[in-house]
Amino acid sequence: MSERELAWLPIELAKRVNNITELEVLNNEMLSYVEQTKRELQTDIESIDEAIVLYRAHMIKARDAFKEAKDQEIASMYSLWEEYDKELTSLKSFVNEAKKTIEPIKEEVINLNKEMEKINSYGFENLINSINAFCQLYGEQKEMMEFLVKNFKK
Repeated sequence: MSERELAWLPIELAKRVNNITELEVLNNEMLSYVEQTKRELQTDIESIDEAIVLYRAHMIKARDAFKEAKDQEIASMYSLWEEYDKELTSLKSFVNEAKKTIEPIKEEVINLNKEMEKINSYGFENLINSINAFCQLYGEQKEMMEFLVKNFKK
């Protein structure tokens, strides 16, 4: 028998069929291999289908968890906004009451401020500076200043 080359066959199958000379046995071996390959492919497809189902279930859980987290955050934001709105209303009420209390004396405060601006503070500043200077004196200088203050009154 002449040597044959078996192209595109798995090595294991090629070893089995390489020495077979009868056509029917060779045919049966090939059919057996095809059936085995079909079963393996079917098993692989079923495994892939199971993986897809598990993946989809996981994605549904992730989607639901995300939706729940989103809904909780939105509810929290609404709650925070409602609290802020209540505080804002209370604050507006407080400010309005303060305005009502301040409004009657507003003109008086403005007039008082204008009158305060008219006061000559230069004399007060000089008096304070003189007192500070007098407080820093000591010894003969202090005694001489006391003598002058006591004896030379206007």
